[in-house]
Amino acid sequence: MTVTLVTGGAGGFGREIGARLAARGDDVVLVDRGDAAAAAAELPRSPGQRHLGLHCDLRDEGSVAAVFAVTERELGSVDTLVNSGGVREIVSILDITLAEWDDVLATNLTGTFLTCREFARRAVSEKDGPPRAIVNIASVAGLTGISNRPAYCASKHGVIGLSRNLSTDLGRFRIRVNVVAPGTIRTPMTESYYHDQDFVDSLTAVVPLGAGGTARDVADAVAFLSGPESGFITGAVLPVDGGWSAEKSYSVNTNSAYHGNGR
Repeated sequence: MTVTLVTGGAGGFGREIGARLAARGDDVVLVDRGDAAAAAAELPRSPGQRHLGLHCDLRDEGSVAAVFAVTERELGSVDTLVNSGGVREIVSILDITLAEWDDVLATNLTGTFLTCREFARRAVSEKDGPPRAIVNIASVAGLTGISNRPAYCASKHGVIGLSRNLSTDLGRFRIRVNVVAPGTIRTPMTESYYHDQDFVDSLTAVVPLGAGGTARDVADAVAFLSGPESGFITGAVLPVDGGWSAEKSYSVNTNSAYHGNGR
């Protein structure tokens, strides 16, 4: 049985990713500062499947290490790591505080570093272990600049850079590292935006496939990049944005508070 650990597991992306990977047969561990146990209880399961929901502060290396230790004790070694946990800010560079900057970078980038490091150290120590995969959730904000997101954009560019480094360093250990970069996606966090017709019209104007992206689209991309169908793919960044980043104009209203990928 494949053991998959998903950070941000109580959020819109994390829940959907967990459900998608549980449906394919993985034992899933949802990790979050929120109610990960409740989210894990909702995951589909077949006879013999086991899921866990664990509390974790991604900013704290001791908390991250503890999650991997509990997972190994209860389910065995982690085969797939999905980093979906993250936060964002909506504030100009003129007004952002150091505390806001530090929290976004610590959660999004340092948190990804800590989980990847813990995963890699444990995987590398098992010389005869199976091929493994890391899928990090970045954003189209890691491919371009979005107004009023200085820390978020910096953190997501950093996640992509870190992932490319890890794909280079960890390939010889049969660990693949890839990135999913969502655009604006419809989730419980962004649902209210879609009741504003101006927002829908603005998004539709710059997204070739329209304003229809869902968390399931992101989960399907994660399932592909973590599965055997992508066995010779590493170091890739897969936008799940309806063609938004290819279209390049990105936004009709660059000051909109709506921008963000719906974690």
